[in-house]
Amino acid sequence: MKIAVIGATGRTGIPFIRAAVANGHQVNALVRNATRFPVDLAAHANVTLVIGDIGSTALLVTDSDAVLIAVAAPDVGPTTVATDAVKAVAAAVAQGGAPRLSTVLLVSSDGVGSNISKHPFVYRNIIHPYVLFYTYQDLENAEIELRLLSESHPSVQHVIFRPPQIFSMDPVRDIFVLETGQDDVAEIASFSNQITYGDFGPLILTTLEAGTFLNKNLLVNSKTKLAELFDPRGAAKAAVTQAAARYAPRILLSTAIAVALVAIVAIQVRRRL
Repeated sequence: MKIAVIGATGRTGIPFIRAAVANGHQVNALVRNATRFPVDLAAHANVTLVIGDIGSTALLVTDSDAVLIAVAAPDVGPTTVATDAVKAVAAAVAQGGAPRLSTVLLVSSDGVGSNISKHPFVYRNIIHPYVLFYTYQDLENAEIELRLLSESHPSVQHVIFRPPQIFSMDPVRDIFVLETGQDDVAEIASFSNQITYGDFGPLILTTLEAGTFLNKNLLVNSKTKLAELFDPRGAAKAAVTQAAARYAPRILLSTAIAVALVAIVAIQVRRRL
């Protein structure tokens, strides 16, 4: 399979490409700056670098069977990078420039759409509307454009991934997916959930290879969180751990104040004696 990657130098793109070439696939990687792309991958026989930007998408997808769009980044200002990428792919399809293209994979976020209602208060009311508003708006518009592409060209199907917070590049294999509808609210959505880029990239490839979840949204999350939901003891333990983490600073401060007050009283008593 030949796969085009938009966002090839990103933290999702690189693990995905490593997994793809390890499985024998060919990759067309779109990069703005070749120096940011891993040297070993650039030298790999199955990797072709396309130097350019979103405007180079038509060249990128000419002979591709699938496209991964993983370009969104936290922005405090207006951004359309993900939407522009989907539109560029759609334009290439409409112009007949991607005859082999059958699947478009989009990395979105679990903060898009109705899932935001399941996030904590601070995230819903401060981070989402004031810090990451434009990023989520861009991803939501990108999802809309991708669905329109599949509707107007049924031969091109899509999969939308909605991961939570992603951190380390190292895989821990603690990951699963949950199929959701366009506006379904996933009960497990939570800002505290985390997965790794090292797990997420290969997961995207596995989904593509299996040909499953076509024209679906996939909530990506941690198996640990899933276990907590169905194991009361695990949930209780997690609740205690979270409570301890939440109130530990207050407890320590209160303890310090109490100790200080006791010390002051003791000093005063000694002076009087």
